[in-house]
Amino acid sequence: FLWRNLSRARLRVVLPDEALRRPGAPEEVEDWARWAAQHAQAGQWRAAVHCMYWAAIVLLEGRRAWRHDPARTPREYLRLLKPGTAAEQGLRRLTVLLERVWYGLREARESEYAEARAVYEQLQAEAGEGKGAGAEIGFPGSKVAGGEA
Repeated sequence: FLWRNLSRARLRVVLPDEALRRPGAPEEVEDWARWAAQHAQAGQWRAAVHCMYWAAIVLLEGRRAWRHDPARTPREYLRLLKPGTAAEQGLRRLTVLLERVWYGLREARESEYAEARAVYEQLQAEAGEGKGAGAEIGFPGSKVAGGEA
């Protein structure tokens, strides 16, 4: 009875490709990195650092370091990573830069953008090598972190 009713009630839903993109998708990471480069070309270092930070967040999210939650603060993202890992250390450097230039409302410099870009590229290279996935990132639920999913 249940199967017959479900079979009759089926609907075909067609979503545009944009709706199928999940948070952390490679395209979204590339978008943030591209926006950072555009801001840097215009000399808008503060916005460029901000975009580099979010490129790293989305990159780590795509590696399943955490579930998507747009309400998290930068410090909450840090607490989700196992202390001492390369991902945690890189994100910590980016978070300090972001806090100084974005939340501190102080003038950013090209050197700060260059540092943010270098940290992002390091995180990206580790993702390409397969490092930092699962237990190596140390997100909750991994054996190294000792948490439960």
